[in-house]
Amino acid sequence: MFMEIIEHKIHRANITVVFDSVDCDFIRRNIIRTAFSDKGEVIITDFPEGVIVIFPGGDANYQGNRLAINTDDLHSNEIELLSKATIVMQTAIEESNVVAYGFNFEGDCLCTPKFNVNQYLIDKGYIDCNRIGNRIKAEIIRLSFRIGFYKYGAKFAILIDPAEEPNRFIFQCNIHFDSELPEQAELKDGLEKYSGYLIEIMEML
Repeated sequence: MFMEIIEHKIHRANITVVFDSVDCDFIRRNIIRTAFSDKGEVIITDFPEGVIVIFPGGDANYQGNRLAINTDDLHSNEIELLSKATIVMQTAIEESNVVAYGFNFEGDCLCTPKFNVNQYLIDKGYIDCNRIGNRIKAEIIRLSFRIGFYKYGAKFAILIDPAEEPNRFIFQCNIHFDSELPEQAELKDGLEKYSGYLIEIMEML
């Protein structure tokens, strides 16, 4: 028996880039503004811990040695925008080297009407609910779980959490790569491919 997923939706997508170091004083703001000049206003705000960039369709946050770029969806236009914005924001940083990057997805899945996600997770035995229940002298009535593994050349971390509707669950996923950032076209292809892998994996659970 597997998850009986009939519909899935990614509500938020993010690319996070990790550098060896970032000096926000040397972020070339003109590169960022020029890249989105034909799309609308770009707002760049400095704050004590970093820099926030709001651009048409998304936002970016330079903080510490990390850069996080966010959009609110993952349709084809947002994939193009997210991959472009990541390369633009990375290019704007002088004298910094990328040491890792990752994709982050948040969303929910709807299963068939009679499918109870919470009961399925308890019955599946991913966690020994009977043993835990005996220890705390209580019945386990709800179960969320997080798994981590290596697959398709990346490190996955997936959180599954039952929603209020019995046949729906919420998910969060991080897909991590210990490598330099690829070119924009490859990054775009990676977003499409790995978001597909995520759904494929959840259907196997």
